[in-house]
Amino acid sequence: MANEANPCPCDIGHKLEYGGMGHEVQVEHIKAYVTRSPVDAGKAVIVVQDIFGWQLPNTRYMADMIARNGYTTIVPDFFVGQEPWDPAGDWSTFPAWLKSRNARKVNREVDAVLRYLR
Repeated sequence: MANEANPCPCDIGHKLEYGGMGHEVQVEHIKAYVTRSPVDAGKAVIVVQDIFGWQLPNTRYMADMIARNGYTTIVPDFFVGQEPWDPAGDWSTFPAWLKSRNARKVNREVDAVLRYLR
């Protein structure tokens, strides 16, 4: 967590007002946000979401910045349709929410994304 006297905007739930350069796609059993570089260098970056999910404008902004530097970027929904953490939520329920989203079990999603990028 950020210093409570000077919190990070994401810690307190501030979202950028950002529309994005990319678009949403269906990648097998998950959705993803994809941005293609203006100059295709044949390289890609998988952007991993934080607890606020793959649709957060802040995350999409970062993916678009990477794309502007020559990489196709993809932000997969590693929560596989489950809701992201709501910053207005009751933090006492966070440990249970976190246990329902196992970050170690994303192999199927990563494999799907790699097939899509090829």
